[in-house]
Order: sequence, then structure tokens, then C-alpha cells
Amino acid sequence: MRASPDGSTQPEGGSEAIHPNAGEMYRVLIVDDDPDHATLLEMEMRRVEGMAFRFTVCRSTEEADERMEEAAIDLGLVDYWLHGETTQRWLKTMNERMPDVPLIVTSSAGDEYIAAEVTRLGASRYLRKDDITPERLGEVIRDVLRDAAEVRERLAPQRLARERLATLTPRERQVLFQVTRGLLTKEIASELGCAEGTVKIHRAHIMEKTGAGSLAGVVRLALETGLYAGETSP
Repeated sequence: MRASPDGSTQPEGGSEAIHPNAGEMYRVLIVDDDPDHATLLEMEMRRVEGMAFRFTVCRSTEEADERMEEAAIDLGLVDYWLHGETTQRWLKTMNERMPDVPLIVTSSAGDEYIAAEVTRLGASRYLRKDDITPERLGEVIRDVLRDAAEVRERLAPQRLARERLATLTPRERQVLFQVTRGLLTKEIASELGCAEGTVKIHRAHIMEKTGAGSLAGVVRLALETGLYAGETSP
């Protein structure tokens, strides 16, 4: 166990703490292998005016992945160096998995190359640890949360499409894939080795599950996700 700034104890591996200030509560993931740095960051964030935070602290990206599977987060603050390695690969993966979750990368050493590289990989901002103050944190956090809200709004149709298509059976996904290729019912039946009537039944189920009002609507929904743009069925 370790002592938190308010005197409470927290687990050494991952920890949770609630920022007591008034304001909307944001769920924050801190990924830093240095307990002292993580604690100092929490202390600075506690002093941000008008914002409140629930912290989850992890010592590795593997632990962070596990915690993010358990609960959603609004914001991540990630050390650039963890256990002697950079977090570049993890940043890229996170940006692909959760593009609407802003990630702020921190580092003890300032470097324009690092700043440019982490931004390219999907980080929302880069901050030197020496430059972190409550005022600077408040400014940056508000900026990235505002940007994230815009991203969520832009990705909303795609997310809805993915959720609807996730309800399809494997056979229905095969039929939908052939539909997006422009094949006719007869051609789909031949491709899948089934009767035309079976294809029509699957197509009706697809339209019902997706809520699309037409076959063209189903195709638009499928293509919107990007899952049906390849050469093989997802």
C-alpha cells in the first residue's frame, strides 16, 4: 500500500482516488512507472479549478489495458518512458481502439522530436513534467476534452453502425459482405452454396436488425464502419 496526498492508502499496482473539488467528475487514467511522479501529477490535478477527477493509476501499459477493459475513462496521462521503453506502440494502438479518448503524454525530458512523434501517433498533447502546473493542466485538459467531444460527435454514426452490425450472425455477415460487393441474390446464393430464398431471408433479417429502410441503406451502414471494404468478409 502507499499513502495518497490526502493521507489515505492505495495499492502499489493500480490505485483509485477521487478529487474532492466541486465540478463535473472526469475519469482519469495515469500511466507512470514512477510512484512519486504519479502522486505529484495527482496533486497538481487536484488544484485545477472547477474540475473534479477520479484517478486510476497504473504502472504499465499492460495494467492500463486491463483497467480500461473494466471501466471507461475520459482522459489519459501517460509517461513517454515506461520501464526503459517508449509508449509509442501503445499510443498508436490506443488511438486505433479508442480514438475519442484524449491522451496527454508527459516526459521529464523535453524534445521537439518526441512531441511531433507522439502527436503523429495519436496523442492529444505533449507536456514536459517540469512545465506542469494546475493552470497549465486546466487549460490543456479543457482543450483536449473539447476536441474529444467533437471526435465523438463525428464518430457517432460509425459507432452506431458497428453496434447494429455486431448483432448479425456469421452467415448474415457473409450475405451482407456479398451485398456490398454488388452481387445479385442469385449470385450470392451461388457464392455461398445456398438457395435464393435463404439469401432473401438473411437479407430481411439484416435489414430488421440494422433498422435500415432499404438495401441501399444497409450497404451505406456497412461501408460506414469500414469493416466491409476489404476483399474478405469480416
